[in-house]
Parts: sequence; C-alpha cells; structure tokens
Amino acid sequence: MATSDQLEIIYDGDCPFCRNIVLKRDLESNGFQVEMINARNLSKQQLMYYQDAGYDLNEGMLVKYQHKLHYGHNALMLLLRLSRHQSLGVKMFEIIYLKMNQNWLYRMLVKIRLWFVSPIK
Repeated sequence: MATSDQLEIIYDGDCPFCRNIVLKRDLESNGFQVEMINARNLSKQQLMYYQDAGYDLNEGMLVKYQHKLHYGHNALMLLLRLSRHQSLGVKMFEIIYLKMNQNWLYRMLVKIRLWFVSPIK
C-alpha cells in the first residue's frame, strides 16, 4: 500500500463481529481506502509468515497502516480512532472501549468469537 490513507484489515471472515465490521464503512466515508482480507482465504504459507512474525490470526486481527502492523487490541484501537463514526451503537462501543483501553476486553471478544467459529488453520 502506497499512501497514508490506505488500510489492509486481515480478519477472520467467519467471525460474526469481524464480518459485520461497521468501521469499514465509516473509514471509507472518512477517505480511507480499506481492503478487507479474509484470513481463511490466505495460503498456508501466508498464514505461517504471520505466525512466524508473532501474529496469531486466531487471537486477533491485523491492520496494516502507514507501513506498520497493528495487531489485536492495538488494531481495534487504531480503527476506532481513525473511523470517527456516526452510528450511535458503534459510538457507544467506542467510548466504552477507548475509555477502558484494556487488552483483556479484546481477549474476551476473541474468546466469544471462538464459541461461534472454528480456528483458522
């Protein structure tokens, strides 16, 4: 990705939270070009590349922004800060999540996700 207004979001396409990411629409309306990449469509080699780099895509999403990788809790914090969304429900989630700024809350969301979907292999 060449410019500072581009984002790549690598996520679990089977995750009900990730699949319905409202932030994508909000990011695009704020001028960002967003590419959503379903981790379940990555090759074994690509998955191993991220795994070897320390990113377990079963434990969190990965966001590429301005030549940096943001993972899990930090990725969600970045997306919330960049999105400046209008939706009342998302705005309330943002206020609570940003105010708490707790990694444990993200880990809890990941555990809930794994009740509904199988791990990425």
